[in-house]
Amino acid sequence: MGEEIPDIDLKETVNQGKKQALDQQDVNIRNNMAKIKHKIVVISGKGGVGKTTVAVNLAMSLASVGLRVGVLDVDITGPNVNKM
Repeated sequence: MGEEIPDIDLKETVNQGKKQALDQQDVNIRNNMAKIKHKIVVISGKGGVGKTTVAVNLAMSLASVGLRVGVLDVDITGPNVNKM
């Protein structure tokens, strides 16, 4: 009659939920990226060398000849594509 409620490790439960959400996001990103035929990556190990400028100019040039383009800025410390 008086069943005890089992202890739940709330931190572990939250971590599992976050991991599942991140795993699903990873699957979604991989699936969506697989649909994109061509990808160009602009990278450098150094900041302030013009990666965003090159990426945006390249995207605009490709778009100007009728190609469909998208730009994904993955700089988590200071994305700038939205400013260009």
